[in-house]
Formats: sequence, C-alpha cells, structure tokens
Amino acid sequence: MRKPAMLGFSVMLLVFRRNDERFRRFNSFDLQVVKQIRLPFRTKEHTAKLGFGVFNLLNHFNPRDVQNDLDSSRFGEFFNGPPRSFRGKVVLGF
Repeated sequence: MRKPAMLGFSVMLLVFRRNDERFRRFNSFDLQVVKQIRLPFRTKEHTAKLGFGVFNLLNHFNPRDVQNDLDSSRFGEFFNGPPRSFRGKVVLGF
C-alpha cells in the first residue's frame, strides 16, 4: 500500500494573544417624551403625537471602533463613540 504524499504545513507565530481585549460594556440612558394632541379636520377629528427624544443623555463614551493596526502608536485605543443626540418626533394618525 502506498503512503499519501506529505504536502507540508505552515506555522503561524503570534507575538501577542489575539482578541485579548474587549469593548467596554455598552451604557446608554435615553429619554423620550411624547404628547398626544387632537387635530380637528372638517368632519373628522385626527390625532397627532408630538415629542422629542434625547439619546445617550449622560453622554457616556460607547466606542464603535478600535485601532487594530500593530504599527500605529494608538494601537488598542477605542474611537468613534456616538455623542448625545436630540431628535424631534411627529406621528400623524388617520
């Protein structure tokens, strides 16, 4: 019986442990306020909801990206955290 030919193999040497760091826990405090109002329109009465929302009210840094280039002086640092944001809201009911 003939033995199969050995094709060879490659060895990967890592200087550091991969995926050793983790992102911080996500922490966000959001607030939304909505007020329902009535809109008289000809023979029917419709409703509307007006409001606003504040996302990340406490402005906590929640990074979305990490610098993973080994040659960078900022290797392992976190970036791109969304800032506090304000949004208006209008919902019309028919």
